[in-house]
Amino acid sequence: SNNAHLSRLCLRGVGGIGKSTLIEAIFHRLYEQGAFDHYLFVYADEGITTTLLALAEELRVDVAHPQWQQTLAIKLASVGPNMLVAIDNLQNHQLDDASTLLNLPGALIVSSREPIQGLTTQDYTGLVEEDCIALFEQHNPYESDKESIRLLIKLAARHTLAVELLAKQAAASMISARELYQAVKAKGFNLSAVYSESVLAQQGAGLRINEQIFRHFEILFDMRQLEPEETQLLGLIALLGTQPRPANYLKTVLELSNFTLLNNLVHAGWVQQSTPDQGIAFSVHPITQGVVLEKAFPDNNDTGKLLTNLQRLSMEAEKQGRYAEAETEFRALWAIQRRPEVLGEEHPNTLTTRHNIASQMGYQGRYAEAEKQFRALWAIERRPEVLGEAHPHTLTTRHNIAYQMGEQGRYADAEEEFRAVWVILRRPEVLGEGHPNTLSTRANIARQMGYQGRYAEAEEEFRAVWAIEHCPEVLGEAHPNTLTTRADIASQISYQGRYAEAEKEFRAVWAIQCRPEVLGDAHPNTLTTRANIALQMGYQGRYAEAEKEYRAVWAIWRRPEVLGEEHPSTLTTRANIAQQMSNQGRYAEAEEEYRAVWAVQRLPEVLGEKHPHTLYCQFCIARLLVEQCKYTDAKDIIARIDAPLRTIHLPFHKYIVQLDELIQRIATEEKKEEKEKKEKED
Repeated sequence: SNNAHLSRLCLRGVGGIGKSTLIEAIFHRLYEQGAFDHYLFVYADEGITTTLLALAEELRVDVAHPQWQQTLAIKLASVGPNMLVAIDNLQNHQLDDASTLLNLPGALIVSSREPIQGLTTQDYTGLVEEDCIALFEQHNPYESDKESIRLLIKLAARHTLAVELLAKQAAASMISARELYQAVKAKGFNLSAVYSESVLAQQGAGLRINEQIFRHFEILFDMRQLEPEETQLLGLIALLGTQPRPANYLKTVLELSNFTLLNNLVHAGWVQQSTPDQGIAFSVHPITQGVVLEKAFPDNNDTGKLLTNLQRLSMEAEKQGRYAEAETEFRALWAIQRRPEVLGEEHPNTLTTRHNIASQMGYQGRYAEAEKQFRALWAIERRPEVLGEAHPHTLTTRHNIAYQMGEQGRYADAEEEFRAVWVILRRPEVLGEGHPNTLSTRANIARQMGYQGRYAEAEEEFRAVWAIEHCPEVLGEAHPNTLTTRADIASQISYQGRYAEAEKEFRAVWAIQCRPEVLGDAHPNTLTTRANIALQMGYQGRYAEAEKEYRAVWAIWRRPEVLGEEHPSTLTTRANIAQQMSNQGRYAEAEEEYRAVWAVQRLPEVLGEKHPHTLYCQFCIARLLVEQCKYTDAKDIIARIDAPLRTIHLPFHKYIVQLDELIQRIATEEKKEEKEKKEKED
């Protein structure tokens, strides 16, 4: 309309009457008319935060910053008021998450089952009768008795989901519309009774109306029509949620040998089929889901298999460094586990999955967000009726809070938090002084000391940990934890400039790790130690030798059966090869190698544009450009990474110190060039 640019509308109506179809039609019509300069369509069922994170990635907003949503709102608002935002199926409990979108200037159209504060409410009661007839005929083209179709539509009160299901039932059962009308009426199905009052008069009664609709759909959904195997499959699909799932995904998590049963459910109207960009996908409508889970909730055995498969997919994605994908899979697992009929919100397994979700955030460089998630988890676990303050899982969560602090450069805070955990762990009635977890926490205290530049103090603390760990009655000298601590001692030695001594210590660790009965030469820990040997070579000026060693490590990392080409550790090693090239003065060659690393790191499915490693790789490129006197190009990169790096790290973090030094060097070199140019002119 002429007033489209001023509209802030909530299209309200009960579930299943075609609100989504209508809002999509309005959106696409305005798009085709070119009514706005910018368009954004959001499916609330897929998660508001998920959409905001994708927008942040596209608009180069640093999601690691605590105020990233405010920054995103400012960027979105800056495109101007000539923007249309559509949000489908928004619920009141999502309003806080959606505030970034709801407060944008421009036009807003929302579909919801409830009125949304601040928006003009327009009640929607569904399609007109002729459109409902067309919908029925679309799904049952063999029915010619229009009068019987009209009677069915009247019973369905023009509820589009009900009309579609009735049509599919008649087609699948090979009965006439007249016979179906008589059958469902005899069972008491009559949605028109629910709409006997006008919708406008039903303010505040949404829950009551939805409950009545739900009960009528229970009459319509006759589970006895399904074979036991179909009922079993339908229950599992409903348990997975209402979001469309790709066919191959369902085949994997539901262990399907073929798609026959799934296609039967689609044909009968229980499951909806769509064709998004990634191929054929299947889903259930929220009303269908509710009815199915009430009547045919999967048994414990079937649910257990589904949870096991989701867990496996999640862990595989994490192991391969696909942290964004792992987070998505863990969230799908958590959504099922937290159901009261499955495990419940506070079951240890549910809490473990939530812990894994937070870990994936951290792996993606979203340290502040991960810390917030870990703190929410800790608040539940520490309660006496859940796990309690001193339970190992509670302390692990608190340990991870400290780790996220450290990743943000808050080393003193992290040290304090690790010490608080250590004080509890070392109690004899908890774990005791010599328990591996207690020693690991003490090692993390030492690590924070090192990050604060207290290298000698950190070395002393690591040696104290190692003195306990390497005793045969505790862990022994060949235990992975003992070897990690010994490697940490070597690192602190290196930080103090004793590179030859550090190399010798790393080689001693590597010699033990290489043994087949310990870790083997292709184990990630063994390769990390070998990379540290190469690092010490470089510190001693043996750059060509260091490069050769890094290449040997990289050749193993990149194997598909080890980590693969795109794993963060593989990319870090490749970046270290580039650094050794740079140390040898091969700046152009090193730049090319860093750019190859950056091209992979920046992919959303690897690390993403705003991950600290991706940003630092760009810094290394800028530094190489300076070495080649390409100051303008270097400044362009610095302008891109300066703010994101400073939001992630505190001013004294090594990345920030190096960045400031490079900025100062560029300024000095440019002044020097300007002076030389002026002298030549004079």
